[in-house]
Amino acid sequence: MPSGLGGELAEAQALIQHLLAIGELSKAALARKLHDEIAALMVAALMDLTAAISRLPVQEVEAQGQLARAKATLCAAVSQGRRLVEELRPSLLEQVGLFTALKWRVHEATRCRNVIYTEWYPEIEPVLSADALIALFRVAEDALAMTFKRGAVEVADLQVTVDEKVLQMKFTDNGIPIMRGGAEQGADIALATMRYRLRLLGGSVDIERSLGGDTILSARLPL
Repeated sequence: MPSGLGGELAEAQALIQHLLAIGELSKAALARKLHDEIAALMVAALMDLTAAISRLPVQEVEAQGQLARAKATLCAAVSQGRRLVEELRPSLLEQVGLFTALKWRVHEATRCRNVIYTEWYPEIEPVLSADALIALFRVAEDALAMTFKRGAVEVADLQVTVDEKVLQMKFTDNGIPIMRGGAEQGADIALATMRYRLRLLGGSVDIERSLGGDTILSARLPL
């Protein structure tokens, strides 16, 4: 059995790693349930509703309108369900890779916000392990969440580079963070989680403020 401070630290690290793994497994299981059961039920109901509308007499204007609204609501629910499934376990990572998954996540994070968000990715995407894919994607999720918790974000940017066998994601925004004691309020847990995820794979996460006031978060992972 491990003893002393070193042993306690090793046990704590093993526990955190186990909890992260359990979290991903739970998300995957919930995503499968949403996709295979709930989404299937909604799609079946949508098909029946579409068939019912087509058989309804044209003169039943009020009923036609009610069913059409119900169909639109159900379509919206199906779309939202698909978005939730992707957030829980992004199938894009396995199907088309990290860069496409990041583009989708940025789109989802910005589609209802008045912000100018730019992105840049290398032409060639490196081959990454499954652990590296999910770690980088979760770090990006947390970085985007941190970005939009800041006030007055008008311009933001994601630069992904691959240089000297290191993949780097650099998130920059002009938002106004709430600072306390030299650190961004409410960001400590997110940063600790991001750093731990990448540290397990030999990577790192740093955050800084530029002279112009922008926040820059850099995540690096050796390839």
